[in-house]
Amino acid sequence: MTTYVSTRSRRPRGFTLVELLVVIAIIGILVALLLPAVQQAREAARRAQCQSNLKQMGVALHNYHDAHNCFPPGNIYTSTTSANSYAGWGVAMLPYLDQEALYNEYNHDLLNSHNRNELVLARSLSVMRCPTDASTIGHIDPAQGAYDPIAPGSYKGVAGRSTGGCGPFWDYPLHVDNGSAAPNVRGLLHVVGVGNSTTESLRSVTDGTSKTFAVAEYHTTTNERSKAFWGASVSFLGLGTAMPQSHLRGYPDHAECVVIDGTHCRCNRALGSLHNGGMHVLLCDGRASFIGTNIDSDLYMALATVAGAEGPGVAVP
Repeated sequence: MTTYVSTRSRRPRGFTLVELLVVIAIIGILVALLLPAVQQAREAARRAQCQSNLKQMGVALHNYHDAHNCFPPGNIYTSTTSANSYAGWGVAMLPYLDQEALYNEYNHDLLNSHNRNELVLARSLSVMRCPTDASTIGHIDPAQGAYDPIAPGSYKGVAGRSTGGCGPFWDYPLHVDNGSAAPNVRGLLHVVGVGNSTTESLRSVTDGTSKTFAVAEYHTTTNERSKAFWGASVSFLGLGTAMPQSHLRGYPDHAECVVIDGTHCRCNRALGSLHNGGMHVLLCDGRASFIGTNIDSDLYMALATVAGAEGPGVAVP
């Protein structure tokens, strides 16, 4: 009996529709589980870099102090009515942030708003930008045509605290000149040149260097032209003030900041960040710390002054 063997190969079995759907579902579940972890890891890296930037600024501030026996001025004014100023804290720190060549391009005999100096202030510096804040990339005209576009940043020098929604402010030359900005509410990097021409030093920080803000984060989503500018002509664009939280409730950025930022005078001087739960601050002793949104309002305000005499219980959490 003859046996015939078929030489035709059997077709390999493929995925059924049900199996394919199961695989897709598994992949979707894995992506859903892993994506938040990846995003959290990236944000953790961004936060670490943000804090590292502040530590570099701390070293720069103390190197400046070693060279000049004082900390730099927040901004230098010669008039209470002019929005223009001379070199502020951001420019003063350039040589100590490995930016000596850029510093040498700045003419200290000219106002910030002079064309020559605005070319310097238009330089985007990575140390002045928190990676979490993508809005610091590029250039912005902070005064809607009054000045050329300059480079935004993520940090403001802390000029002090305010007891009211719209002042007094140690970043505002008129308030400094007329004395409404009381000495006990001034911060480390305040306006000088009118009313008060004295910069701060380690000796004048009587509240303690570990209990006093020097620089803090700043971010706003409601007003692009009120962002932080490391070399701004208008002082409050480069300086910030600790604000009473009770005055700031209800503004659009409140959820993003320790205290609100925004379009009103009480908002665009405040401090804050895009980080969930708080913001980074640099203390006068050079330490960078993360301040949570649940910080006591009175404590927060006290930490913004150099000589507020708020008592021994004041300490950074």
